[in-house]
Amino acid sequence: MAKHFMAEFKLEAAKLAVDHGYTFVKAAEAVNVSHSALTRWVNKLRLERQSKTPSGLPPDESPENKTGIA
Repeated sequence: MAKHFMAEFKLEAAKLAVDHGYTFVKAAEAVNVSHSALTRWVNKLRLERQSKTPSGLPPDESPENKTGIA
């Protein structure tokens, strides 16, 4: 069964790597998630900050959430 995390948790976890200088591995360990999950969240945060989010998709309907691996 896949774990589901709230959007705020994903954002804060991604900010550890993007804003606070944690490596992806250390940030993932700090919040007890997989490296691949944190990588997706960081990529999404970076795209959002560049205003390059996928158009036409609500935040919870992004392709990574449709796979059930979030």
